[in-house]
Amino acid sequence: MNEFRAEMAGLSTEDLILVYTDQKNLYSEDELLVIESELLSRTEITGKKPYPLKPKTVFKAASSNKVANLLRAIRRTGEDGDYREAVMYCRQAIAADPNSWEAIFYLAYYDTLQGSFSDLHDRVEKMYHKIHTILHLVWESDMDAAATKSALREIDVKLRVLTDGLYHYCAAKHNQYNNPLHTTAVRTLVYQETQLQISNLYSIAFEFGDCLCQMFGNRVELAPFIRDTACAAWSYGIEMQSRWVNGFEKMYVAELIQQYIEKIKIFKPDYLPPRGY
Repeated sequence: MNEFRAEMAGLSTEDLILVYTDQKNLYSEDELLVIESELLSRTEITGKKPYPLKPKTVFKAASSNKVANLLRAIRRTGEDGDYREAVMYCRQAIAADPNSWEAIFYLAYYDTLQGSFSDLHDRVEKMYHKIHTILHLVWESDMDAAATKSALREIDVKLRVLTDGLYHYCAAKHNQYNNPLHTTAVRTLVYQETQLQISNLYSIAFEFGDCLCQMFGNRVELAPFIRDTACAAWSYGIEMQSRWVNGFEKMYVAELIQQYIEKIKIFKPDYLPPRGY
């Protein structure tokens, strides 16, 4: 199988896509997983330099009792809506274990949920820039396939909850000012601010899918999970963008969105993008 992987690695991305999409019947299931894994991590798919394939190691959960207790406190206080206290516990957990992906992720997560509409752009942008760091920590952790899936699934679910909640918050804020009681200048400014906020939100979904493939796409045992999770993130970003942006403004992002549609269709040929694309 190593020889087969080396053979696939020698193909251009264009030829690899052709093999994956049009010649599946020529390969076994195990060989198709290798092809899919090789394709997922290509720069043409992720827009990023592929990560090296890490050697398999025995995963050992290394969290101390102190860190484990702090992580439980983070989840408990966060779920109770006490974001300030959750952030405090995150900082304590990071001080105890600077490589805790959970503490760093939840610090960014709950930081994003605090503050006012006026500084939401900066908070969401920080979350966007943290995604690579957080997934890199998962990659570095030497977790086995089951633990890696569990971690990535948790991040995926939480990011979806975060971006969807903030999308509706932004839309509600826009609707609050989009009425004749406010001047055209105020309504235009709020619309532009909302547009900027929402563009950052769908960028989070795109970045998450790209980083997943960049770091974990070359792990054959994870290939189907990474494929499905990345495609779901990309399609969610497209759907979020299409909910808000009108036909005229779609022209400015059409090329970007089309790139993600084409990526999804490599792995999900039956994918139907939202109307207008």
